[in-house]
Amino acid sequence: MIKIKQMIVCLLTAFTLMSAAYAADNPTQTKPVREKSREQFSKELNLTPEQQSKLTENRKAQRKNLAQLRKAVKENEAKLREALKVPGVTKSSVQPIANEIKSLQAQLIDSRIESILAVRQILTPEQVVKFDQMADKYRKNRGDRVKGRGERQKCNDKVQ
Repeated sequence: MIKIKQMIVCLLTAFTLMSAAYAADNPTQTKPVREKSREQFSKELNLTPEQQSKLTENRKAQRKNLAQLRKAVKENEAKLREALKVPGVTKSSVQPIANEIKSLQAQLIDSRIESILAVRQILTPEQVVKFDQMADKYRKNRGDRVKGRGERQKCNDKVQ
């Protein structure tokens, strides 16, 4: 029994090392996936260099703003968790924190909408139509991948 366990551990270790070595030596993955996606996006929409720079600026500003808002949400959620642990906590004592979280979440949504509208202003009407088609295709493919993950999880649960 001990030898079987040792053999299984050795096999798992070997597979882990081989997969790590393969991933490190894979020459086809020279660029991060997001960068490839942006290049494909730019190519399919036939973006001008000016449009590309405006979109990059918009993305950086959006990323910075979202990071600040998400950090604030996390901090307030931590405050709320701590406040809820206090003996004798009441709704009125935690309501200000909850209201702040709601306000920050609304700001996140507003920021996302502003970013989308900014992108639509940078693109030409034809590019907007193409962009919407690409986004729909991406969402559909993403949904299929998520469904597939769920199916794989169900299969794994049955095996165990």
